[in-house]
Amino acid sequence: MFVFSELKGKYEVKDGGLCFKDYPSFYISSVDSSFLNQIYLYYYEQKSIVLGRFTFDIVKIEPVENLVYNNNHEYIIQTISPVCCYKTDEKRYITYFHPKSQDFEMSIRDNLERKLKILGMDTSQEFFEILEVIREKKVRVKFKRMVIQSYNVRMKIRVSNEYLKMMMHTGMGARNSGGFGMIQIIK
Repeated sequence: MFVFSELKGKYEVKDGGLCFKDYPSFYISSVDSSFLNQIYLYYYEQKSIVLGRFTFDIVKIEPVENLVYNNNHEYIIQTISPVCCYKTDEKRYITYFHPKSQDFEMSIRDNLERKLKILGMDTSQEFFEILEVIREKKVRVKFKRMVIQSYNVRMKIRVSNEYLKMMMHTGMGARNSGGFGMIQIIK
């Protein structure tokens, strides 16, 4: 279980390539620290990373801690890769959920519960609810010959500590290991 962000940084397209005006960055997170250590060691030795058709020199790799619990369990979060929530019916038709829908919230909660249960954890005291969607922007992402409807969102949530930890380490929503649903805490 892991998630990664979009590539961030100011750039322009030149001659079919990306020309960054500053150093681009991205984040990777996982519940498995040995997995992260392997990634760290690999890229530390490689000195470059290939993303799609582009190769980037690695300037710096550093761990980031972005998990601070508070007593009222309320946080404002921002996606740093778009979040995708959906269901598939018996005819394999996909229905994507809007961040302001009850299905979106339920989909996130069910996903977090499944992840904790896979790790053998009790979920009976865990909770997640969206208090307010502050901003949302629809993003269509081409992924493995599919166009996936997703959203970049900023929202206020109320969440238990274990669900928050799981969201930070594995993302929220679906397709996290495909780079969907990575979040950061704004406050």
